[in-house]
Formats: sequence, structure tokens, C-alpha cells
Amino acid sequence: MALVVGGSSIIMSALAQDQGTPPSSQLPPREPPWMSQLTDEQKEEIQKLIESLRASQATPQEIRDAVNTKLQEWAIEVPEVSAREPPWMSQLTDEQKEQIQQLIESLRASEAAPQEIRDAINAKLQEWGIELPAPPSREPPWMSQLTDEQKEEIQQLIELLKASGATPQEIRDAINAKLQEWGIELPAPPQGSA
Repeated sequence: MALVVGGSSIIMSALAQDQGTPPSSQLPPREPPWMSQLTDEQKEEIQKLIESLRASQATPQEIRDAVNTKLQEWAIEVPEVSAREPPWMSQLTDEQKEQIQQLIESLRASEAAPQEIRDAINAKLQEWGIELPAPPSREPPWMSQLTDEQKEEIQQLIELLKASGATPQEIRDAINAKLQEWGIELPAPPQGSA
């Protein structure tokens, strides 16, 4: 089994440093479907496990593996996710792949930030003439309906709620209330298959 970490607010906040995006700079992510199967106590146990592993300098993969093991203990079904290579990887020779790997290892050893690593990889790929696709937008579709002032107000609301210890669900509810106040129609949340 593989763990879907991309959508888990608990795991996302714990791994934000490894992903190079400060949690305050983005809206709270949606939780994966399996998260609703956990009790509050189990969610707290997962959070403590992640914090403990981060404190002991565990890698993101080690954290995912530990969370996966815990979910399996609780008989929580998590859909398998295949490891995805970026599309440009197929354009590289074995030697170029090795150079990229060495570059990553060298930058990690020097404690470079994740964004610095991405920038170095992108520079190397451009040097080799490899075209990179534009990254997909991480903004929700309703974001385009907001004015700059409204976007700033939403960001401030998120930061205030995070500072007060609000849960991701409380933050989402507050954002939804603010959007409804402004008359912004929200799409229905996707139905998870259970």
C-alpha cells in the first residue's frame, strides 16, 4: 500500500517544510477519503507520530512508511498510488538522470531549501534543452472570482485562524462562509468512493 500524502492536512502541515511551501501561503488542502475513517484519537496519534519522526530527522518517505504502517494496523484501506516520474524524465539519458540525482544529493547535503533544489534541476534541464511544462495552478477555481482585496482578506483569515489553533475543517468552513457572504458560488465537493 502507498500513502496518499498530497491531500492530508495533517501530513501536509507536517511535511510543508519538505515541500518548500510554507503552510500559511496556501489554502488548507482537502483531506484524503481515508482520513474520515479515523477517530479524533487516531488523527492525534498520527500527528504525534509525524512530529516525532520529523524531530528525529526522518525522511518524507520514512514518515509516509510509518503512517502507512499505522493505517494498516487500524485496517484503514488506502488506495495504491504508483510512483510518478515527471514527464521530462523520459527525455533524459541514463547519464543525465545520474547527474540530476547527484545534484539533488549534493544540494540536500548542503541543506538547500526544496525550492532551491527545484530551481537547480530546472536550470540543468534548460541547459540540456528540455522543455518543462508550466506547473498546474494550485488555486481553487473560485479564486479567479475574487478581487485582490478579497484574496488578501482570505489569506489574513487563514493566518489568523491557524494562529488561534483552528482545525483545517474550521478554516475551510470560515472560508466557505466568507465566500458565501460575497455571493461566490462554490462547486459541490467531489464524492469520494468508499
